[in-house]
Amino acid sequence: MLSDKDNLNKALTDSCNDLKAKVESMKESAEQSERIYKELADLRIDYEKAVKEKADLERQIDNLKQHEAEVLLHMKEQSQLAIDKALLELEKEYQKQIQELKADKQAEIDKYQSKYFELLEQKKL
Repeated sequence: MLSDKDNLNKALTDSCNDLKAKVESMKESAEQSERIYKELADLRIDYEKAVKEKADLERQIDNLKQHEAEVLLHMKEQSQLAIDKALLELEKEYQKQIQELKADKQAEIDKYQSKYFELLEQKKL
């Protein structure tokens, strides 16, 4: 009977030790699961931050593209104005030269007409 009790005691002790080992294993698994869950939550936060940063960067890129287009348009307009101004200046200068040439040639014509009329007067006399 004592031997049966010893066997039963040993079986219970072994069972208790197995259960303790399982409890320890379950505690470790629970701690590992908790660590993994926390790591997953951190990764989710990082992912959401990355998505938000990407959206912000895309918005900034769109704003920069729009600004670039506006600047290019402004520069094109400025360049066109400078070209138009230069052309007007050249045209003004050429008109001035034409007027001077006309005045010079008209003076020569007047001179020749005057001589012509003088010669006609002399011929009449």
